[in-house]
Amino acid sequence: MDAYREKRGRWQEAIVRYLSSIYPGLSEAVVASSFNSALSVRQYLNAPDGAVYGFAPTPPPTIWSNPFRSPRTAVSGLYLASAYAGFGGYTGVVQSAGVCADMILRET
Repeated sequence: MDAYREKRGRWQEAIVRYLSSIYPGLSEAVVASSFNSALSVRQYLNAPDGAVYGFAPTPPPTIWSNPFRSPRTAVSGLYLASAYAGFGGYTGVVQSAGVCADMILRET
């Protein structure tokens, strides 16, 4: 983990240094920064293999055997549109957002 953190820090510094060469004064203006990787995504979100855009959709043996995915949560009025509420991947995020919007509009 120490080697990983050191390498991640070097990348973070390199990116800021590069951007500062294009935008002079940028590095002096940075007050906080974060550099995330697939490991970060896996640790923070428990995403399989650090998948940023959600899980890899695999066809279910039967459509009725998988749990229903929905943007709705147990908290009234709180919705989470993501690949995990849809069909996986970027397209699943967009589909989930559409379903979420429809749910909200029906309730108002």
